[in-house]
Amino acid sequence: MHTTLMHGEVSVDVHHLGGAVKLWCSTAHHHIGHLRQKSNSTVIEYWPREGAKQPWPPRDEWGSVRWWAVRCPDGCPHEFGGPVDIILRIVNEVGGDPTRTEGEYTLIRGNA
Repeated sequence: MHTTLMHGEVSVDVHHLGGAVKLWCSTAHHHIGHLRQKSNSTVIEYWPREGAKQPWPPRDEWGSVRWWAVRCPDGCPHEFGGPVDIILRIVNEVGGDPTRTEGEYTLIRGNA
């Protein structure tokens, strides 16, 4: 989306840059990281609170993963995760909506 706003004599171009979904652990509601999608892109990146960005969703040897889990950087026991299809739907909704720049998702405790 591209919008031009007029402010006095100056026009300002505004572009929707996409959106980010904040990820939280369900135990203590610690911030784990973000999933970010640029506007008009199918590329999603996982930006952990600690560490380097990674492509998302992860792929296994068969080409897809149904459940995604990560560790809480604040040391909560277990892994926290969720179903890839639901998380992907939320990221796409936020990334494709020019009225939203951010969403949230709480990852649930796994068994690891």
